[in-house]
Amino acid sequence: FTHAFFKALLFLGSGSVIHAMEGEQDIRRMGGLFKYIKVTGVTFIIGSLALIGIPPLAGFFSKDKIILSTFSEGHYLWWLFLTLGALLTALYMGRLVFLVFFGKERFEPRQVKHLHESPPVMTVPLIVLAVPSVLAGFLEGWFLEFVGRSVPNLFEELPHQVELFLVSLTVALSLLGLFVAALFYYYRRFSPESITSSPLVRPVYNLV
Repeated sequence: FTHAFFKALLFLGSGSVIHAMEGEQDIRRMGGLFKYIKVTGVTFIIGSLALIGIPPLAGFFSKDKIILSTFSEGHYLWWLFLTLGALLTALYMGRLVFLVFFGKERFEPRQVKHLHESPPVMTVPLIVLAVPSVLAGFLEGWFLEFVGRSVPNLFEELPHQVELFLVSLTVALSLLGLFVAALFYYYRRFSPESITSSPLVRPVYNLV
């Protein structure tokens, strides 16, 4: 339910970026687009933060339930994979946002003439989808009423302290992923190429 809003927002937002870039789809040839397409930029960032699961956006509520249910049922390996997945999601979405909307402009000078915000037929749906991407998580009670409360409680309730720890850990890892992405792709403190080309990392990088 929550995923539908922010994932649709991200797909349509990608189309708006591609439209602004005259069909260009390589994010390595973008950069600094936020000042040219602010509506697309703001809504895309909202969708990204929702996908990452930053509270109180919609994705936080659904990701929280999935991860807690896995832990409460004793599937600790899957819980570990999902928790690490939260870190990786923040890392790759942070990379996407920083490379596309911020930092150095890496596109050709001729493309600046075409750079402009998409028309309302494209931006209005972005705005419409951004609203539930922020608020849909608060509609859980209404959603259960809507489906006639036929959705069962799929997992045992965890002690409050355990639940708080697990939720805090997931959010902390998501924020860590964003921070690492910012160090690599916004502040440029580290070079991804220098790390992935090292003898120790390269075999793992190729495998992945």
